[in-house]
Amino acid sequence: MEENQEKVTNEDNNDFAREVKSKGTWKTILVILVLLVLIGGGLAYYFYIYANTNKYIDKISNDVVSFLDKELNFNKEKEITGKDLELKGNIDIENLGKFNLDTKLSTKSDAMNITLGNDQLEATIYKELSKLYIEVPEIYNGILELPVESENINTDVLNISYANIKDMILGYVKYGFMALKEGNNGTKINGLMEKQYIIELDETSAAQANAKFQKLVGEDESINDMLGVTDSNFQLFSEFKLVITVNTFTNKIKGLTYTNKYGNKLELVQEKDKYILTDENNDQVEIYTFDDGFKVVYNTEDVDFQLSSTDKNFDLSAKDDNYSFDINLKGVNDKETEFNITFKSKEDEMTWTITGNTSEVSNTETKITLNSKIEANGETVNINLDLNMLFGDNLVKTVDHSKVKSIEDLTEEEQYSIFGKLAGIFENFNLGDDIL
Repeated sequence: MEENQEKVTNEDNNDFAREVKSKGTWKTILVILVLLVLIGGGLAYYFYIYANTNKYIDKISNDVVSFLDKELNFNKEKEITGKDLELKGNIDIENLGKFNLDTKLSTKSDAMNITLGNDQLEATIYKELSKLYIEVPEIYNGILELPVESENINTDVLNISYANIKDMILGYVKYGFMALKEGNNGTKINGLMEKQYIIELDETSAAQANAKFQKLVGEDESINDMLGVTDSNFQLFSEFKLVITVNTFTNKIKGLTYTNKYGNKLELVQEKDKYILTDENNDQVEIYTFDDGFKVVYNTEDVDFQLSSTDKNFDLSAKDDNYSFDINLKGVNDKETEFNITFKSKEDEMTWTITGNTSEVSNTETKITLNSKIEANGETVNINLDLNMLFGDNLVKTVDHSKVKSIEDLTEEEQYSIFGKLAGIFENFNLGDDIL
């Protein structure tokens, strides 16, 4: 009997153990389910709610600003900011000969000098305090004041540091994206793997976005110190709707649709290794992206257009039935660039080709070589330029006022003397009969 009681007790213990084990299993399963719900809910909240359109605008803004900040790397700022600019060298024009050119522009005043001449004649034009003067030693021993006033040339741009220019560009980009957040923006789930960021400006929100942009720019001291008071009438935005479709988890763009206030629509979709941009007329632009650049192709019955850019090269080609235009820029290295430009017109039977290169001699000097060839109506004209662009202090020559005389105060004898000397000079160029 004791054995039977012991057997019953063991069976009860086993039943209890199974019950405890069963309850433990369900608790474990329940905990796992709760964790899955929490994790899934957290991911869903992050990807579908928290990572909304305004967050996406912030991300794009940061990416664009970071890219521009890296690309706009002005390493010559200290050497050229606030310096006078000089462009000097020679110009060789077929059938006319070689001329020397020296142009100087001050950043501290409105003064400038332009000297042009050859082995027979040299003329210098001075601009100083809105007045113009001319000095031609071969025809007059002195400086003549011309009876005209010249508009002041705004040379403030040469005093702007490259850092200020960079700050202005980055500021405009950042403030433009911030102003977009004034729109009627929303985020829409488009299946499990896709969602859509919607940016929409109607008449009211477009006005609010423009006001926001103006306010942000107006509060930026660096921009206002450089450009002065911002034009309050400047309107950056008008009504539009932009729908950006992205992968929910990677945020990679899969397509977008842009519609302006007139109903004109542009659609961008991803197709294998390229993006295709289509307008309301079904004209398409193909966009290819690479690690070091991009390529844009646009072909219709009337126009062929291609644009490509990499770290070292830039190519542009455009043509229709009558005209073609090609540009090629090749960065030989960080300090030298070669360029080729060709323009052709079938209608005018004309071809214009420009080749050359720029070479950085130092942070304050750049050498420019340019060869221009124009072929039209069976004739050819060649123009060759060899120039140096310099930045430095006190490059502009000032007018020696002790030698100045108004051209209106010239005596008849002085006038006849000047015209006689000019006639001799023009005769050497076979221009005497045409001009005098």
